[in-house]
Amino acid sequence: MVRYSRANFLVPVPQVRSLDELNARLEESCREDLKRRLRGHGQIKEALLAEELGVMQELPECFGMSTESNRMLLKHHLKKLRLPTIRREWEAAAASG
Repeated sequence: MVRYSRANFLVPVPQVRSLDELNARLEESCREDLKRRLRGHGQIKEALLAEELGVMQELPECFGMSTESNRMLLKHHLKKLRLPTIRREWEAAAASG
């Protein structure tokens, strides 16, 4: 998902004035992407997501950590994946533009 989103929504680096504008553009792109039909599936992504959400359960407590701790840990790992680099690229492009 991260690779797809970066390749389709962040390359080339979007020309925006603020991170709020970037976030709004990304949200709009993701919502539009929900209308896309995946290869090998008869439904659009939005329908597939709704189906999955219906059967999802809360994250289990892991090693004595609360669900909130699990969420914080996941958020930390997601930040480490690519967001700092994307932010630097965006700031560099904004500064040169």
